[in-house]
Amino acid sequence: MPRSEISIELDNPKDYFSILDGEKFKGSKISMAADRNRLKVTIEAKSPKALIVAMGNVLKQVRIIEQTMELFDK
Repeated sequence: MPRSEISIELDNPKDYFSILDGEKFKGSKISMAADRNRLKVTIEAKSPKALIVAMGNVLKQVRIIEQTMELFDK
């Protein structure tokens, strides 16, 4: 089973964790943990293709949240 771990350094990872927690991806199991200034994402997938899709979706969602937070800061 393909597996990946991503560590993303963020200003307040608990905010991201609360928004992303519970997201479901077809063919993948994703777990997240917020620790200090880091969001740790672990992905287990049924296939390499599902792993790549899940990784891309997680990164895309983090980017969207970041952009939305920047709009509120203005």
